[in-house]
Amino acid sequence: MRIVVLDIAASKTGALSVLQDFASYVQNNEKKHDWIFVTGAEGLVNPLPDSPNVRILVRSDVKKSKFARLYFEHVTGRDFLSDLKPDVIFSLQNTIPRGAESVRNAAGGLARKVLYIHQPLGFQKWKRFSFLNKWERECALYQYLISGEIDSSAKKADQIIVQTEWMKEAVGEKCGIPEGRIKRIMPDIPDLSDFRDPALSWSPKKFLFPSGPIFYKNHTCIVDAVKLLQKRGIEDFQVFFTLRKRDLPWVDNCRGLVWLGSLSREMLLRFYQVSTLIFPSYIETFGYPPAEARQFGVPILASDMPFCREVLGDYKNVRYFHPFRPEELADQMQDIILSRDLLKEKNRGREKSQSLSEGVLAGKCFNQEMDDKGGDGIERQVISVENRGNKGLFHALPIKTKRDTEALHMLSDTENPTNSSFQKIIDVLTND
Repeated sequence: MRIVVLDIAASKTGALSVLQDFASYVQNNEKKHDWIFVTGAEGLVNPLPDSPNVRILVRSDVKKSKFARLYFEHVTGRDFLSDLKPDVIFSLQNTIPRGAESVRNAAGGLARKVLYIHQPLGFQKWKRFSFLNKWERECALYQYLISGEIDSSAKKADQIIVQTEWMKEAVGEKCGIPEGRIKRIMPDIPDLSDFRDPALSWSPKKFLFPSGPIFYKNHTCIVDAVKLLQKRGIEDFQVFFTLRKRDLPWVDNCRGLVWLGSLSREMLLRFYQVSTLIFPSYIETFGYPPAEARQFGVPILASDMPFCREVLGDYKNVRYFHPFRPEELADQMQDIILSRDLLKEKNRGREKSQSLSEGVLAGKCFNQEMDDKGGDGIERQVISVENRGNKGLFHALPIKTKRDTEALHMLSDTENPTNSSFQKIIDVLTND
């Protein structure tokens, strides 16, 4: 069987990670079928000498401009795919070229079309973006224009793969697609237990939001909550953003915000362990930070959205807030900031606290005594990070890991590949 994986669009962030991780899994675990990966630039996926069944085709011409991409999608894409004579066309870029339904394999049969949808903007209903707002314009483009291309592709696909149940329901409802044609396959999340460091101490005064500079990530909600807390006279806390201030021109700066810039993967895992995760995003297919942070038992303040509910499931140490009501977030942050007094009272009188953070404070992988003493190195260093920049922080904190950094990539479980999400995708592609 010949499978063509189409992902010319991927060039950065999560979409590129999915392409590279899936290609790596195929190269290391799948030897029965012929694979052709079609990418938009050299070096995104590299051939391996021990994987002769995997070919890489680069269509950099399609990436030259938006017009070139549209021309491929609507005019030349069908002929390009027809020349490859695939048994299966697997698109990782949310769309399938027009006319792909007539592409045939070497035996003359119609190629199956499998579509991976990971762009949620056209399927969510809780936010209408405006072309008149320059910060929302790109989101509006996806919501109102590109979403039509995605809908059209979904309707002609033989099988659709999504990451979460809410996306499965949304795609089915909007496009009128039977449930049986949509498969939910949740991404793999690496087991992070080996990265727990008992020397790190969770602090009720530190909050973390790791994200990219995207409007719907909703940094504004956090900033507004911080301002509300300061109006209440609560100032002794920090909120860490994994961005630079210039990355978010639509967001006000204020006291209490620490702009870390991009963090290494190892450093992010350490910040998870000393902070409360805030996740205010109101549009996601799958929220990776909550799925990762919950492995460390830390408190999570999450937007009350279906993807957060689905990812966090029965996690006990979470509170939900309305993503457009910063006063709700401020109230929950205040409860956590004041929890140190609750901890001291609990230790003094053995009383049970109803605080959200109690689960963390009593957790086996956190050191309560060190928290009262001011925490370990990461606690003391991050207090002044805004005055020194990231370089000082990175060099001050040795990384203690038991696994290679590559284990943190979103690769499936190589020790038991049959249970991985990528193997489930391959099963969908190879089973008629």
